[in-house]
Amino acid sequence: MLFEEFEKEIRRVVSEAQTRQVPMRFMDGAAIRIHSSNHKQMFELLKRDPKHDMDFVTYDKVWTTSRQLFVDLGYVP
Repeated sequence: MLFEEFEKEIRRVVSEAQTRQVPMRFMDGAAIRIHSSNHKQMFELLKRDPKHDMDFVTYDKVWTTSRQLFVDLGYVP
């Protein structure tokens, strides 16, 4: 999988969370790469291509809603 496809999936999850008014942010290596798109060549030189896991953060109070969001998007808990 290319990073661009991985990024598209991350953005799909975040977009759906926003639509459902679920506060959610992505984090970790993929977030750094997406937010640092001007430095794409650095990730390539370091052979850092985070595309194997997605890390999200939200509040405990919306845990049930967050879980359902992922189920609705086709993820298995």
